[in-house]
Amino acid sequence: MLELIDFTPVRSNQELLQRFDLSLSAGQIISILGTSGKGKTSIFEAIKGKCEYTGQIKTQGDYFSVVQKTEQLFPWFTIKKNLKLVTKNEEEFLQIAKDWNLLELIDRYPTEISGGQLQRFTLIRALVSGRPILLCDEALSSLDSMTSEAIANDFRDIVKRKNLCCLWITHNKNESSIVSDRVISL
Repeated sequence: MLELIDFTPVRSNQELLQRFDLSLSAGQIISILGTSGKGKTSIFEAIKGKCEYTGQIKTQGDYFSVVQKTEQLFPWFTIKKNLKLVTKNEEEFLQIAKDWNLLELIDRYPTEISGGQLQRFTLIRALVSGRPILLCDEALSSLDSMTSEAIANDFRDIVKRKNLCCLWITHNKNESSIVSDRVISL
C-alpha cells in the first residue's frame, strides 16, 4: 500500500536521514521512533507532498488519513458532525467512542473538550474515514500513560480488523512497542 525506496526527506538541500527502504502493507503498523529533530515528521511531510525528498514514494493513490498534534476537527461543528463528514457509518464511530469512554462528549464542540479527548476523536475520525493508509504523528502525545496504553492496544486491534495500514511516529518507546508490528529507530 505504501513503499519508500532509497528514500530520505530533504530540507534546505540537505538529506535529513540516511536513505532507507520501507514497505507497508495492509494490516501492518510500522512505528518510526526517535527524539525531537530527527526528521520523523519530515517523512510524513514528504509522503504528503509538502517536503522535498530523494528516492521514490509508491502508493495506490491519495488514500491517506493524517493524524497530527494540530487541531484537525472543525470547531464550528459538533464532534458527531465532524465524524459524519468522513463516514455514514454512525454505529461504528459511536461504538469506538463508547469503548474509549467518550460517548457522553459526542454532541460537544471541539473547543469544549480536553486536548486528550480531542486527540482520541481525531484518531476515531481517521479509523472510520475509509482511507486505507493512516499516517499518525504523535497521535497519543496528549494522553496520560494509562489511557495511552489502552488506546494504543485498541487502535492496533481496529487497524488489524479493518485491514488498514499505519505509519506511526512517536517519541515513546513503550507506545511504539504496543502499537507496532515493526519499529524503525532514528
